[in-house]
Amino acid sequence: MSNQRKAEKKSSALSIILIVLAVAVLLLGYYLFFYHPSKVVKKVVDFKSTLNISQNIYDVLFTGDTVDGTRSNNGKFQIIDGDRQWTFEGFSYENGVITGTVTDMPCTVRILDQDFDVVYTGTVVNSEPAETGFFEGDGWTFDGSISGGVLTGNAVNAPVPVTMGFGEALTSYTGRVENNIIYDSISVKNVPYKYEYGDTEYVGTYSGSVFDSMSESEKKSIAGKRDADQMYFLPDIQGSFSGKEEGTDSFFNYSGAWKKGEIVKDGTFSCDNVAISFPDGSKEFGTYTGDVSSLIPNGKGSFSSINSEGKKYTYTGDFKNGMFHGKGNYQTDAPDDMDKYGEYKNGEYSPTVSEVVLSLGTKQSESFTLSDRAQAFINKHEEFFSSGSKPACRFYISKDYSYAEFLKSPEDYIESLFRQRMTVLSIEVDRDFFNRVVTTIVARDYKDKLYKGYSLRANTGLMEGGRAYVVGYPMTMVPIQNEKGKTEDAIEFLFCYYG
Repeated sequence: MSNQRKAEKKSSALSIILIVLAVAVLLLGYYLFFYHPSKVVKKVVDFKSTLNISQNIYDVLFTGDTVDGTRSNNGKFQIIDGDRQWTFEGFSYENGVITGTVTDMPCTVRILDQDFDVVYTGTVVNSEPAETGFFEGDGWTFDGSISGGVLTGNAVNAPVPVTMGFGEALTSYTGRVENNIIYDSISVKNVPYKYEYGDTEYVGTYSGSVFDSMSESEKKSIAGKRDADQMYFLPDIQGSFSGKEEGTDSFFNYSGAWKKGEIVKDGTFSCDNVAISFPDGSKEFGTYTGDVSSLIPNGKGSFSSINSEGKKYTYTGDFKNGMFHGKGNYQTDAPDDMDKYGEYKNGEYSPTVSEVVLSLGTKQSESFTLSDRAQAFINKHEEFFSSGSKPACRFYISKDYSYAEFLKSPEDYIESLFRQRMTVLSIEVDRDFFNRVVTTIVARDYKDKLYKGYSLRANTGLMEGGRAYVVGYPMTMVPIQNEKGKTEDAIEFLFCYYG
């Protein structure tokens, strides 16, 4: 009986405990229901909040869910960064790391060995651009991936560091990039470069198209591992180089054709260390500016140097194979030296008759020029002045010519000769007038009018103090010194013959 009573007491105590627990549960439920209601989840648009990204706190406008008035970490964020705004959609961690998609997110990327500030649109993982996206820098874009310094994608004016022999510089590149390897053509601007001309090395900068000196097999062997020091390019196709010899003022400027680092074909050139060749095999070094072919003067240009007489001179005109050739003008710095204007052949002055006359007219104290019609007449009838062909000359002698009429209307006598009785005052023969003979004649006509003539022959048949009928071609009026040492106007003419 005692055992049964003990069992009943235990059962009764267990029932009481269960009842107490049930009442406690009911009371807790009641408490929670009436005093702690469920959390309120609400969708919001442009909810003002803050976001920690990479240890930077930004004001944001949040679109997504809030719980009990607090934004969640999952949604769309419009980040306000001063005057700049960008968006992020995904999941944010409170430790400043974001994962999701972004639009115009500011970040820094490393291209080869340079860092660039960009805005990025695409996927981010742990706050870093991942896989492919769109990068926009200062005036350039890249559509693809930039990961660990390796680029694969399409560039538009993207900055690429290039090395051309020494030094590095950024260049603007548009084209396809595969694992940092450029396969399309590329142009550079102001990249450090050296060029050797003769025995002189010039240091400066190059701008233009370049050739990638790395072979296709080399490119494949280092795919994805190419460093800046492997970006060795050479000038190619078209470009410009400007440099100086270190420690001096010697300069070298070239713009034109290149081929794998060498200057070829045609271009324009300016340098103070250029050699010009002459028929006797000698050379003169000086400053050349003009057209070249493989750095040899060819075409139009100008060359300045010091001649064998110690005079500074400049030749301006045509060049061929590094020699004066074609039309040109050779002018010294001596005030009363005459120019060598006219035709040059393989470095030698070979003027026509009219060109000799034009050179005579460059003497400053007695300068004159010829009209195009006068030059044409002289060139057409060179035999009048070189041999003095009397039969041919007679058809052109004007019957109404006079000193006074020529002064009134010189253009009326451009295609005419005169025949005047003259007294010869002086004769001077120059047998080395630019490789030609020129005889200068000063005379007076029967009315005491002064004439100064030039003959392209040493033997004119005239004698000082003698009188003769002179046939000549009147050119212009110039002031000269007369036999008394005074200045007097004279008609200058080309001598044909006397008789």
